[in-house]
Amino acid sequence: MQFQTTRFGAIDIEESKIIAFEEGIMGFENLKRFTIITAEDSWPFQWIQALDDPDIALLSIVPTQLFADYAPHVPKTVFEDLAIANDDDIALYTVAVVPQDVMKMTTNLAAPIIINAANGRGMQVILDSRDYELRRPIFNEVQALVRTGGQD
Repeated sequence: MQFQTTRFGAIDIEESKIIAFEEGIMGFENLKRFTIITAEDSWPFQWIQALDDPDIALLSIVPTQLFADYAPHVPKTVFEDLAIANDDDIALYTVAVVPQDVMKMTTNLAAPIIINAANGRGMQVILDSRDYELRRPIFNEVQALVRTGGQD
């Protein structure tokens, strides 16, 4: 299936790579279909591209690449709603923001995006706990990750 995007131009997406967000994503509740785009020039970031609006692509990152101890308590109902049967099917992302001063880049650890890779269903979860920051600075962690090429 082909989609036209503002940032990436025309992209071909297999049906199996379309992620359905029943409730949308915070701030984009009306958008229900997304896909993950990995662009080599953006690594370690990925893009969560809306398929219902070619202008919307959210910069994201796998938070455990930056913070090995990131383990948010996700309510059991989320796993039920997404029909997650196996932990290996979970893909976890957080939305990142890179302002003009890149040293001030942040990610939202308080509202992770959880995707069931087995069935293509996703949800953004707003955590009840105050354990994680809404705007966690990540410049140093990203710089270290890039320097090591993702190898510990």
